[in-house]
Amino acid sequence: LVLSDAFLRKCLVYQNGCVQRASGTAERFMAFRRAERWPFRLMVWDVDVALRTGLHWLLLSDVTSDAPAGCLVFNMAALDPARCSIEQYQKLTLFLMECATDAPAVQQRGVALLADFRQLNVGRFRRALGVEDIKRGLRCWVGSFPCRVRRIWLLGAPMVVRWLIAAVSNFLSAKVRQRIRMTENVKDIAEDLGLCIDLPTSLGGESHFDWDAE
Repeated sequence: LVLSDAFLRKCLVYQNGCVQRASGTAERFMAFRRAERWPFRLMVWDVDVALRTGLHWLLLSDVTSDAPAGCLVFNMAALDPARCSIEQYQKLTLFLMECATDAPAVQQRGVALLADFRQLNVGRFRRALGVEDIKRGLRCWVGSFPCRVRRIWLLGAPMVVRWLIAAVSNFLSAKVRQRIRMTENVKDIAEDLGLCIDLPTSLGGESHFDWDAE
């Protein structure tokens, strides 16, 4: 298996044209995918079950600015390990990011991540998430996928999630740690992302987003 020219270009853009750093990103990407036996390019049939759960929304921007060009929303209340494994949810995250980064604007301006923990079943979350899932979640992102993460919003995060974030922050760069923001109020998110992303009303925006229709 070899990486496509399009993916290698993503690595170059991500690393601001530095061939050596781009090569490192590509090598880490291949090492992770081979270790987990994931294909280099995920297809819709690889994530079909997770895709139908409603846990993820990918919102892309049509605004020209320096702000994030997209927002990947995690509706954590929809997390249901009886429907699919944590690994399958993680695979869907990367599938959506592969699709998003096909757009030059996303390559250049990156994305925001927004995890909505309101109405999360905390007990189910704690039972479902294992150490291997946490390790896999870090390895699939940190230094091994060419996408700029411009914001990380955590909405209504319970204490167990706050403890988890504190633990994994040691594996993140100082720059990424500074981009993590916690809030209980959707107005904070709307003030930050509302001008560049068409947020649904549930997240402080004006869009009447219908997941089933989408």
